[in-house]
Amino acid sequence: MIPLQEGGRRRYIRELEAIFKFSHDKYAKYFAKTLGWYTSQRKLYIAMEYFPAGDLHSYALKHAPLLENECCQIAGQILSGLAAMHQEGFAHRDVKPHNILIHRSPQSVPPASWWVKLADFGMSKRLETGTSGSTRRNGTLLYMAPELFLSELSNGSLFDYPAVDMWALGVMTFFILTKSLPFQDLSSAIDYASDANRSFPAAALIDCKVSLNAQSFVNALMRRQPTERLDSRAALRHAWNQSWLPETQTAPPHNGSSASSSRRSSFDEGTDSSSGQANVSSQLYSKSWSHEYTDNTKSVPKRMPSWWSEDVDLRLLNAALSDDVTTARHLLESGVDLETATPADYADFLRVLFYMDERLVKLLVQTGANLEARDMVDDTPLCKAVGAGNLSLVRLLIEAGVNIEAKDMFGNTPLSEASSAGNDTMVKVLVEEGADIEAQDKTGKTPLCQAAYNGHVGTVKLLVSMGANLESMDRDGKTALFKASARGKEAVVKALVDEGANTETKSRGGRTPLLQAATEGHEGIVKLLVSKGANVDERDHHNATPLLKAAAAGNTAIVRYLLDRGADIETRDNFTYTPLLEAVEQGHEDTEWVWSRAAFNSSQERIRGYSKDPF
Repeated sequence: MIPLQEGGRRRYIRELEAIFKFSHDKYAKYFAKTLGWYTSQRKLYIAMEYFPAGDLHSYALKHAPLLENECCQIAGQILSGLAAMHQEGFAHRDVKPHNILIHRSPQSVPPASWWVKLADFGMSKRLETGTSGSTRRNGTLLYMAPELFLSELSNGSLFDYPAVDMWALGVMTFFILTKSLPFQDLSSAIDYASDANRSFPAAALIDCKVSLNAQSFVNALMRRQPTERLDSRAALRHAWNQSWLPETQTAPPHNGSSASSSRRSSFDEGTDSSSGQANVSSQLYSKSWSHEYTDNTKSVPKRMPSWWSEDVDLRLLNAALSDDVTTARHLLESGVDLETATPADYADFLRVLFYMDERLVKLLVQTGANLEARDMVDDTPLCKAVGAGNLSLVRLLIEAGVNIEAKDMFGNTPLSEASSAGNDTMVKVLVEEGADIEAQDKTGKTPLCQAAYNGHVGTVKLLVSMGANLESMDRDGKTALFKASARGKEAVVKALVDEGANTETKSRGGRTPLLQAATEGHEGIVKLLVSKGANVDERDHHNATPLLKAAAAGNTAIVRYLLDRGADIETRDNFTYTPLLEAVEQGHEDTEWVWSRAAFNSSQERIRGYSKDPF
């Protein structure tokens, strides 16, 4: 239920937008299904699928701590949902165990896997192209990122909400691993974020004997600077999320015990030593949740894919992990059969080899290995090589004839990946090798849009010089210029405008780059676009102008600049709001420009009769 008074109506519209988007069947495994809704005069009621097991927070409080690979399943599922939201231009903004609903928990015999879903889109926000200009601090305090409270960690007054989601996911993962929170109060989190010399509070992770991979995952999500955190796509590729069993080597617990710190999943099979070597699924055993461990790992490699079994010869994996190219060559040439694994699992094995030694990749090419196999996020070896920035490996794979247009689960080609990362050398090589410069991902973004979105001005210039279409649009009708304007990438905006990008192209919502920049509070970009001839009174589908949007956000400098450039102060949108009324509605009645403009006198009567709920 959502109240419709004051700000509730906007939340009502926002939640319904997210519900429409993520109730599609293709998202059913990630998000709670909405069955319908109805409204009273003051409230919105939303009906959703029933979850008898309740939410993750309540479950965690009532039950013993989860095993690490159960935590990994849960975190990975939520991460996949967030990645889908971020890919579609939304952020959740309130990730916490209370909003994780349990579709299935492992209580059957034999136990089934976890299946959780993300719920509550009331705080979610469409990002336009990723970063919101809103300064509202939504979410639950102890799961909220520090930049929401520390202006020096944000981009002025702007927040990168996907990065906020990643911080919250890190806190949530910490909680389900330890049944505690990394920070017990808001001031502790702020102190940590504002002091570069203060170490991350990892004591609870160490006490619970959490693996180094899991600790690394949490740390990578909870870095002080939003720009330094893993984004959702990179987090999916983290070692902890790559279908691996936990490492046998971990940080030492406080009591000095040398026992293995990894925890066996409640889904694993029992010990099988018929071949004289521990089965992978039985390496790590925990008798209970008291953290007592049995070390059966002496005869297995340091790390091993969780899918590996006795059906596949472990000698080859051992050779790869020990960098023994000679043995690996001998085994491959002797006909060791890797094809007993599924294609995705086989790609996991290739990933092991790729990151160990390029010589092993050459060996796989020479022995006719399948170089188009895909992993759990639909990456091919070429996609992984591009993501790792390994240019020589990329050249090797292209020479071997791999598909240069292979797309991952998000529809990104290797060129998209390189453009998004700003790897100019990789971009140049891929285009010269014939990569489609106009290839689109699942949301319609081209490599140029990807580069512009992430602020890689050098990559933008390179792609344009190599023939990229300046006016290519994604499915929402947004061009590279629009994305750069929304994200505050002023250098990219200048480069695109200098190359002739159209400043008046509208998105499907009717917004121009200027209108979006004014909405997000990017003063420099507003001035740049206006200086290049952008129309200061251009309107979107709701008849809102840049001045209306700037007034709603309380951006005094932009409002003053637009008025000085002749913007209409009495303009009205479809809801009959003027800039002055919009400012008052949003709580900016004390803003200097409201009281200093001569137009105040002509609007004074409207303010006196103004209702907080004009609908």
